[in-house]
Amino acid sequence: SRAAVFYDGGFNVIDATVVQDGSRFVMIVKDETELPTAKKHLRIATSAKAAGPYSAASPAFTKDWVEGPTVLKLRQEWIVYYDEYRDHRYGALKTRDWQTWEDVSSKLEMPKGIRHGTVFSVSADVAARLQLRWGQALNQKPEWYASTEAVRIADNVLRWQRKSGGWPKNTPST
Repeated sequence: SRAAVFYDGGFNVIDATVVQDGSRFVMIVKDETELPTAKKHLRIATSAKAAGPYSAASPAFTKDWVEGPTVLKLRQEWIVYYDEYRDHRYGALKTRDWQTWEDVSSKLEMPKGIRHGTVFSVSADVAARLQLRWGQALNQKPEWYASTEAVRIADNVLRWQRKSGGWPKNTPST
């Protein structure tokens, strides 16, 4: 398709992610405003259709200097994870209504140095296998990286990678 502006809220926007919540679509965007005063926080716009048009953006629901939102629905709550890039850590807020927020950042256990991650849910069995295999992949002798197991792990990682180098957000992989 032809390139087109997807959302123009009257400010510079990057790092958008869209989720469906019932009959509406919720788009979380980073306000990339720099002048006259830097914003660098997350805001929400909604639409009846995934392709828009989207509403005017809400006021900021995060502190300033965050980016890279990703969203996970856990039971009846939505958790928005984001990169607090100036503080070199991840933050998270949860909501049921996209208006009232609770900071749950203190409950996060993230790998050191993580940046712009994607969060998705898996069963406890799959999580255990991923942790075991990923941990093993990072601590192998050089010859292991030419093995069938190493190639299988790399193929699984690259299967979902886009040509641009990123990975899709909020996409079921099964």
